[in-house]
Amino acid sequence: MKISLKLMIVFLVIGLAGSAYAQTSEEPVTIGIFKPKKGRLEYRFNNTDLSKVFIKMVGPQKKTYTGGEMAQDVINDVLVQALGGILSSGSSRDMEWELKGKLVCNNEAMNWEVLLFCEGEFEKEKELIKNDDGSTSVQTTKRKFVHWDKGATGVILENEVPIGGFGLFMNPRADSLIYTTYKEAFIDQPEQIKTTSKNNYYIESIDEYIPEYAVLGKFRGEQFTLIANGDSRRMWFYINNKLQWIFKTDVDNLLPIRKKDRFMPSLQIQDSSTDLLPDWFRMALVSKYLSSAILQDEY
Repeated sequence: MKISLKLMIVFLVIGLAGSAYAQTSEEPVTIGIFKPKKGRLEYRFNNTDLSKVFIKMVGPQKKTYTGGEMAQDVINDVLVQALGGILSSGSSRDMEWELKGKLVCNNEAMNWEVLLFCEGEFEKEKELIKNDDGSTSVQTTKRKFVHWDKGATGVILENEVPIGGFGLFMNPRADSLIYTTYKEAFIDQPEQIKTTSKNNYYIESIDEYIPEYAVLGKFRGEQFTLIANGDSRRMWFYINNKLQWIFKTDVDNLLPIRKKDRFMPSLQIQDSSTDLLPDWFRMALVSKYLSSAILQDEY
């Protein structure tokens, strides 16, 4: 990955952002979030300005082919056709992917877009197959791989206007500085999972589906950190190292959960009187998007 280029984008966004956040010592308040359907990334809030958000995910997009890459594709086609028989011919190239997460809101002016930049590969395999009528044709299989283990950088846009930039890091517990600074988020203990429907597979597999990561960057001019705890399935969000909220994410779009076992997500807000609730709702869903995107490394 040409990481320096992406970091420059992030730093540019940081320079453009601007706002301030008041500190508070109020007792936290838990706000329920309604998710109408399992498997659908739609969320509803009891908020005047922001009542509904749908997360739309767009997979990795590659850059336009260069002339040399186009020539290599033509050569591959010729080789497969000329050699005949059942033959596989493959090629793989390193890529710099761009993925998108779109937060489509009830109020169009509040729409967000999260752009993720990360390393990966593009693999194309051509196979000469025999058709039922005895003729032959070339079947092409394309696969895209994302290397999440190498991290990513990202930009948050509000109706195409940059409002934040960040770096995403996997396995944050291994980083002593991150772990020490946000230890409370990492030692957060999971709630006991129960299954009314007696779906034991759900109990056994739930921990495997929630990735753990840290996001560090700036949002509207302030430093922020997001810690995704894979054990407790909660996201901890800080502004200037001060905890703002904890998001208990849903998992019913990730696991084969039966209706009786579904639970609604919730947001524990440190300052429920803040006028930043629409921002916090959307940032919580940014964390949901990131968790969902990281789960898939092959397209």
